Amino acid sequence: VFSESVTEIGYGAFIGCTSLENIVIPNTVKSIGKFLFDGCTSLKSFTAHPDSKRFIAIDGVLYYKSSKVVNEETVYYPSSIYIYPMAKEGDDYVAPETVDHLSPGCFTQTELVNIDLSNTKIQSISAGTFKGCSDLVTVDFPSTLTRIYPGAFEGCSSISEFVVDENSEYLSVGDGVLFNNDKTEIIRYPIAKVGSTYTLPSTVRSIAD
Repeated sequence: VFSESVTEIGYGAFIGCTSLENIVIPNTVKSIGKFLFDGCTSLKSFTAHPDSKRFIAIDGVLYYKSSKVVNEETVYYPSSIYIYPMAKEGDDYVAPETVDHLSPGCFTQTELVNIDLSNTKIQSISAGTFKGCSDLVTVDFPSTLTRIYPGAFEGCSSISEFVVDENSEYLSVGDGVLFNNDKTEIIRYPIAKVGSTYTLPSTVRSIAD
């Protein structure tokens, strides 16, 4: 629990705090640095003060908060996933449909098996977003996703397939393998995909980094 006088939590402030289990964010906090909780392997949940205009916690997951006016009332909603606690219980996660951004490293070393982003509006996935998610088997992408940066799935040794919204104009999947829309470029091959051989489709002209 932080003091109400805290307004900013700096970069990497709690790196390696392996006994830390729960974090309470007061409404005075306006800024949280990147990679703040890297290595917090016992972290199970976040709680954000209900009056916070910057952060919101839902089911233990911490999000950045945005607002909109509906019927002359201000409504707050989760717009960006800041961090999913490494030790949070449960195999599956379905992101809120209001999410349009993933903070760098937001799923690092989580114990999730299935992540469903299909209803979100995210457009890109940064390097390290899923780093070290060794239990992760499947990821569902939304139709809005246009780019996955190299290193996004570093250390994801159990991924067997990718899934993309069939209405996507940018990406496609063939037999669990991720391609661009017209299958001229192979973007990601699932590291744990079953089979000892793989034949590239004849349409493929390049392989992404």
